[in-house]
Amino acid sequence: FLPKLGKILDLTEKGVYCIITESLFLLYLGCKALFSGDGVRFAFHSKDTTQEVAMVTSVPVTYAIGVFAMAFAIHNSIVAIVRKSSEPSKNSINVFKAYVLTFVTYVITGYFGAIGLYRKSGAGANTVLNNELYDIEDTLTRILLVITQLATAFQLVTVLPVINNIVRNQIFIMIWGETGVPPRGAFWGFNALYIVTFLIVQMFNISPNTVMSLAGAFIGFVII
Repeated sequence: FLPKLGKILDLTEKGVYCIITESLFLLYLGCKALFSGDGVRFAFHSKDTTQEVAMVTSVPVTYAIGVFAMAFAIHNSIVAIVRKSSEPSKNSINVFKAYVLTFVTYVITGYFGAIGLYRKSGAGANTVLNNELYDIEDTLTRILLVITQLATAFQLVTVLPVINNIVRNQIFIMIWGETGVPPRGAFWGFNALYIVTFLIVQMFNISPNTVMSLAGAFIGFVII
């Protein structure tokens, strides 16, 4: 079903540059905080991440379970993607490299992002869309923030249709089977629900932790 997406897959490939842009912005924030002279408190474990940067936090385990469940479901989606690889013989090593690179990127950018933002708390979700978290009086930070937000928007616009296509087909196969033909209304209804759900998350700036835990709970109950 991926070939049906046409040219949008070519745009999705450019999303890696958006990830690089977002990662560099977080690295910038972390380095800026480290060399600002305000002092950064480090700890192995912390109950209050607004006071110190910690490797382990007291985040409710229910959040983690939901995130793990969603990650497990998304992991299965990679099978449909690598089937279209230009070098099928290298699929195994390429997937391994992708997992390692993703892990390293998450750890480094997450830690530097925590250093740059751990003392700040805005209303709603603490994401790149929340301008309250950043020193917008700093011209350079303001410019980099706008560039990062545009990169994030481009990435979401190109990635979300791919995820929608994969998830929709998995759910339809579960309901109507491999050879079943879902009614046209089911396609329109699922797409509308998908769009409205993401719109609500953005409008109300809902925390990603909450979204991932709920999505993981749904996936664990219905799909897995």
